[in-house]
Amino acid sequence: MIEIGPATEDEMIAAFLQAEINSSRYGDRIKLALQLSGFSRAAIDVPDTSDADANAMRRWVLGSYRGYPNAALFTGFPPVTWHRARLEPADFQRMRYANELPTLVALSGPTRLVADGARNFVAGVPAAVGMDHIADIIAAIEAGRSFPPLIAAEDTDGSLILIEGHSRATAYAITGLSDNIDAFVGRAASFAAWHYH
Repeated sequence: MIEIGPATEDEMIAAFLQAEINSSRYGDRIKLALQLSGFSRAAIDVPDTSDADANAMRRWVLGSYRGYPNAALFTGFPPVTWHRARLEPADFQRMRYANELPTLVALSGPTRLVADGARNFVAGVPAAVGMDHIADIIAAIEAGRSFPPLIAAEDTDGSLILIEGHSRATAYAITGLSDNIDAFVGRAASFAAWHYH
């Protein structure tokens, strides 16, 4: 992992929403929350993290559908300092899925390793059925499309646990595009109490 420097919570939240606003799973919920807030989509697509009102809105949106900072996906999540980093191929060998996505955890098996999920996807194991969105991301990567940074927690053993970007990370591992991938990495004394650790 190549350390780039510190990041703010507001930057991480903006990246999280950028990554999920077009998702079939969460996009409609984000767009509805945007409408309710009175902000335009530009507040996510081109975020100004110096705007306190927009930061508060984005934090509210992430809380409304993902439970940030201490419910749903973030149940038991500790206080975190955020950092920007560039991931290297070795990071993908020690990267795990959060223990919240039954389909991807089934794809990787008990290790939850992204590398195992990628290998099993390519091998066409039964757990890979219905994961066409990963194939779509692979096609987009191969066409030169770029994506928002991955968001991960750095565990005490140095491994990374994905918080956001599970399918993208799998696609990166499959394509071999695992060098210089931008990420927000959260660090804390321990993530052991996080429900999806």
